[in-house]
Amino acid sequence: MENKDIIIGILLIASVGLAGGLGFVLISSPPSTETPTYLFGLPDDWSTAPNSSYFM
Repeated sequence: MENKDIIIGILLIASVGLAGGLGFVLISSPPSTETPTYLFGLPDDWSTAPNSSYFM
């Protein structure tokens, strides 16, 4: 075996290991269950809301 073959083999093993590690991280990470907060649907005038003095 030549040095070139050894280097190619090491690079192949390293690339397969890195690809497997990246795939594991992408698959094993839990999906985000936090829902975003949207500002639409809120009243513009808080004076009619309960506890409106808190918002003024």
